[in-house]
Amino acid sequence: MSTKNNDNRVVVRSKYDPVIHKRFYLFHLFRRSFTIYLLVALAAFVLYIAISNTIKASRSEEAASTTSLVAIWLIASMTILMTPIIMSIRVSSSVRKEKKERGDSVETLEFTKDKIERRIDGQGKVVIGWYNIDGIYEVKDSFYIYITDDMGLVVKKDSFIEGDTELLRKFANKYLKPGKKGKIPYKKAYKGE
Repeated sequence: MSTKNNDNRVVVRSKYDPVIHKRFYLFHLFRRSFTIYLLVALAAFVLYIAISNTIKASRSEEAASTTSLVAIWLIASMTILMTPIIMSIRVSSSVRKEKKERGDSVETLEFTKDKIERRIDGQGKVVIGWYNIDGIYEVKDSFYIYITDDMGLVVKKDSFIEGDTELLRKFANKYLKPGKKGKIPYKKAYKGE
């Protein structure tokens, strides 16, 4: 995992991995994005309208328009079926775009007590203070480091070249700015280990 034992910094180096980044976007979609909740609420509302109109039509003495019921159920079905398709297309599009931009360039992330430095071959470097980090989620094979609500860094656990996962956890718990309730925004999002 790590090649050097250094308690002052963690260095991670990796190429863009579409599979890992797809997992990140899916995680983001279901854990941090408001869009999925909006689409689920819309699908539930349309389903509710379809069911209530069908019940009203079955109880009504007047002949219900079969065409309107079919139209309502068609809209409800399309809404429910289109939600996962739209989300899948959105995730795949983001991964393709990022893969095209990054190509085979190597990303290096260096974590110290003062900062996080990100360098991508041919693109320069960005320095981020721990106080700018919105939250960190640890999943089985990666860390997802959110800089904003919808922008983040992916740190693959198998790409550490200096330091280790335990030191990164220690940095996160020690240097992240506490949230509104005084809690450190670091969460382990999987069972195990």
